[in-house]
Amino acid sequence: MPASTTQTPQKRTFSSSSMGSSKPKTTSTITANGSVFIAGVAVLEHLRFPTGKSRTMICDAQLYMEEEVPMTVGFKYFNSDNILFEDAVNIVFLVATVVTYDKSKFQLLHSEVLGEDDYDLIGEICMLIPAGTEDRPVNPCVPPLGIIAGPVTSQAGNNEEFNVDVTHWTQPGGYGQFATRGYFGATNRHANSEHKPLPRPGTIAAFAGRFTHTLRPAAGTPERFLIDVDYISFIGQSQIPPKSAPSTGKGKETPAKRFGFSFGSPTPRPSKKSKVEEPAPLQLAGPSGLQSDDLEYISPQNIASSSQPQVESSQKDAAITENLSEHEST
Repeated sequence: MPASTTQTPQKRTFSSSSMGSSKPKTTSTITANGSVFIAGVAVLEHLRFPTGKSRTMICDAQLYMEEEVPMTVGFKYFNSDNILFEDAVNIVFLVATVVTYDKSKFQLLHSEVLGEDDYDLIGEICMLIPAGTEDRPVNPCVPPLGIIAGPVTSQAGNNEEFNVDVTHWTQPGGYGQFATRGYFGATNRHANSEHKPLPRPGTIAAFAGRFTHTLRPAAGTPERFLIDVDYISFIGQSQIPPKSAPSTGKGKETPAKRFGFSFGSPTPRPSKKSKVEEPAPLQLAGPSGLQSDDLEYISPQNIASSSQPQVESSQKDAAITENLSEHEST
């Protein structure tokens, strides 16, 4: 039996620390063999824009593990939605790709508060949703983030898009299919890049991006989901042979049925096709036929306003109770 070791959780908070310096290592000879994402609620502080670009920022974040033990992460984020952040503390939900921090990457964080021994992870935020407040509620229209790893079966869209077809296990139903098409949209950070990170057919790609459209026939189930790719990593060669390139274009988009939620109001609205019926009056037990209209609701304002309404309502309650008691005795 190997000897057991006990690790003492180290609680760290954002505090000033001495800065170190070291040159980052080159990793051009390293080949990816997987992909790691982290998702959760995080506290962001120390927002900075070292490149001078208003959309590209670096920040320090803490996510809390068991017993409120913090995990400190240095993040890079491309703010394509122009989200407004507070100067001090921001509580957000995020999804990010991460690797274990090492001191060779400290200079990349441009930190003026934390030191080179203060980080646990370093990575890039793929999706960020600020916590809602009364003045700025959570936007329910934020597109969902897809995180996919699978074989690239073909290219499409004048070879500027790629198709990935995945088979995997989930519940309910067991094994199922998922077909997606990745592309680089007009607001994507790769949009103006001369060399987009487009994977070749026959390779395995792990990528993340926002769901934007569903290719669905007028009658039937979805054929393919379109994803605006923000992050991509090439893992290796696939054992599944690539397919011939399909016709170009994104295909036909047929929207699915909507729920009754109204995007202009925080409360649900009834569907136009549904008929709202008034609820039937409350029928109390007993042959007296007492209904809910016979019961008076006493609000806190009525209770505090005067004693007369309280007396009247108490007498009415007593009469109702006496009436019910007579029926129960019979």
